[in-house]
Amino acid sequence: PSSSSRPPPPRRRRSKPRETRVTDARFRRDAVTSSRAQVTKNADIKATIDAMNPNCPRYQAHATLHYNMGSDEKQARAKFTELREQLQSQGQGPLDLKCAGPPEYWGDHAPYDMRAIGLTHHRTQELDALHAQAAAVFGLDYEEPTPHTSLVYDWIGSPAVNQGVVDEIREKWPALGGSVRFDGLALVDMRDADVGEWKILDRMDFAEEEQYEEDDLETVATA
Repeated sequence: PSSSSRPPPPRRRRSKPRETRVTDARFRRDAVTSSRAQVTKNADIKATIDAMNPNCPRYQAHATLHYNMGSDEKQARAKFTELREQLQSQGQGPLDLKCAGPPEYWGDHAPYDMRAIGLTHHRTQELDALHAQAAAVFGLDYEEPTPHTSLVYDWIGSPAVNQGVVDEIREKWPALGGSVRFDGLALVDMRDADVGEWKILDRMDFAEEEQYEEDDLETVATA
């Protein structure tokens, strides 16, 4: 990625609000959607994260369902267990979310002291239902879902995250911008931690739906 000659400030632990979050997360590495249109290779998302982050420690690909859960760890774990039991009883399957377009330069996000590049996803009824159900279990006020997948983070104002990096990502991974499959849910502790220090407290896998043989072959071919 391109950058200016100005060195970044020293990396330091930032004092962040004590929070946990639920992420609609853990892309299956070989997952594809059933659509025969443009399909994002989930492996490409992880490759982008690993290759293109200038200073940020590498992190697991994810899309955040809720921030600021407002619970201590014991309470958060108990509520996540309740949510998992509900979703398992419902037979919650993977979510396929279409991207609004190719990777974008998002610029600075002051609340989290970050500059970012990522993918924006279209909302679906299934995602909205999961978002509302998680909010009800955790006792959160309703907020509009803003589904997205972050690809590149750096400190706010960083010259190393810019439109040129976006152009490079689009050239190297042209499939990014199709559909993305999310195969599980995780409870993540972000309290007083930089990105690489986020801790997964608990997780669940969504139920796998049956696939025809031709879908299995496509999965192998596009992984």
